[in-house]
Amino acid sequence: MRPDGFGLDNIREQVQLCEQLGFDAVWLPEHHLNPEGLGNSPNPILFAADLACRTSRIRIGFACLTTTMWHPIRLAEDIALLDHLTRGRIEVGFGRGGRPSDTMPFNVKADPRDEDTNRELFTETIDAVVGAWTNEYFSHQGPNYTIPPKNLPHHPFYVSEEPYVVEDEVTKLKLVPKPYQQPHPPIWLMVSSEQTARLAAERGYNAMAAGTATDVLRDLVDVYAAVRSESENRQYARGEGWAVSRPVHVAPTMEEARRNFEIPVIRQREFQLYNRDSGAYMKKLYGDTSDDSSAKPQITWEMLLKRAMLAGPPEHVIVSSPAWISWARRSGVSHTILSVSGVDTERFRPVSRERRLQLRQKLGLPPDQLVALHVGHLKPDRNLEVLRTVQSSCRDIQVVVVGSTTPSGRLAAWPLMRYEPASRDRTIPGIRLAFWPLIL
Repeated sequence: MRPDGFGLDNIREQVQLCEQLGFDAVWLPEHHLNPEGLGNSPNPILFAADLACRTSRIRIGFACLTTTMWHPIRLAEDIALLDHLTRGRIEVGFGRGGRPSDTMPFNVKADPRDEDTNRELFTETIDAVVGAWTNEYFSHQGPNYTIPPKNLPHHPFYVSEEPYVVEDEVTKLKLVPKPYQQPHPPIWLMVSSEQTARLAAERGYNAMAAGTATDVLRDLVDVYAAVRSESENRQYARGEGWAVSRPVHVAPTMEEARRNFEIPVIRQREFQLYNRDSGAYMKKLYGDTSDDSSAKPQITWEMLLKRAMLAGPPEHVIVSSPAWISWARRSGVSHTILSVSGVDTERFRPVSRERRLQLRQKLGLPPDQLVALHVGHLKPDRNLEVLRTVQSSCRDIQVVVVGSTTPSGRLAAWPLMRYEPASRDRTIPGIRLAFWPLIL
C-alpha cells in the first residue's frame, strides 16, 4: 500500500462485486512498514470491518495475521468484536511472520531470524487468544506474557470478578464479548514446516500451504494426519483440514509463459528468502534441489516448473495438471487450488459449455473440483472487467480470482488460500469463489 493509500477504493469495489457474483470469501494479508509500499497491509482487522460494512454475505478471512506482533488480549478482543460486527463471517489465519519489518518494530522477540524464540512467541500468543475466547474467565502464564499482570487491583463495581480476587488482586480476566462463532471462528495456521504442521494438528486447527513442493507437502500432510488422529482419538483422513495452492500460468507457448511469468514468480519467492537461512528455507519449501550441498541455492524457472508450479501452453498444463490433482486426491487434500496468472481480457473470451466440460475432463476435474484463476498483469481499472468476464465464462466451474496491484498500476502474481465454506448460500448456483486482493 502506497503512502497515499493507493488501491483501497479499488479493492472495496472489487470485493462488493465479488459478493454480487457469488464469491464465498475475501482473504486479507498483514504486512508492515515497507517504504516502497510493496505488500503493505498494515491493519487487516480494521480493513475487514470496513469491508464488512459494504457487504452482507461474503466471508472475510486473514491469510494471515502476523500473530507474533500482537498482544494476545488485543488480538482476541479485536477478532471477537469483528466476528460480531460481521455476524460470524470471519476466518482466522495465524502466521509467524516472515519479514523482520513485520514483527521487530512491534516486538523484538518476534524476529523471524530467531526461529526458536519467534515460534515460542507464536504458539504462546495463539494459546492465550484461544484461552480468552473459550473460558468465561481466563489467566495465562508463559515465557512472554503473564495475564493478568501482577498487582492488578480489583474494582468493587466488578462484582462477577470477586471469585477471582485474592487479597484485592485480580487473578483472572473475562474477555467481552466472546466470539460470535462458538467456540471461536475457524482457525488456520500457515504451514511450511513439520513443527507448524504438528502444532496445527495438536491444537485441532486447519492447515494452509502456499508454494510448497509436492514432495515436501506429502510429508507435511502425513505428519498432520498422524498427529491429529492421535490427539482426537479417531482416524483423521489424510489431507483432511488442508488447503493447498498451486500457481499456474497459461500462455500460447512456453516461451511466452516464461516471458510473462518468470520475473514475478521468482521475484516473489526470492523476496521470501531475505533474512532467512536461504539453504534451509529452500529445502523446507522445495525439498532437495541440488546434488551439491555446498552449491548456493537458487530459485529458477526450471526448478519451480518441476516442483512447485504449472506453466506453459494449454497442452503442457493439461498434461502436467492431472499428476498434481491425482496426488491431491490420493492425499485427500480438502481444497485444491490452481492459481492462474497473466490473463489478459483482450484474449480472454467466453468458452462454450461443451469446451469447458472437455477441458475439465482432460484436467481430471470432477464437478465439485475447485479451479482457481489468478488474474495478473492488468491495470487496476480493468479488474472489474476481468471479474465480470470470468463470471460470464465460467458459470459451471468453481473459480477463484485473485489480484494484486503494484504501485505502478499493474497486477502481479501471488498465491491464494481458500477454504470450503459451511454455507451454500450463493447468488450464482454452482460457483464457489474466493478473492484475495493484495496491494503490492
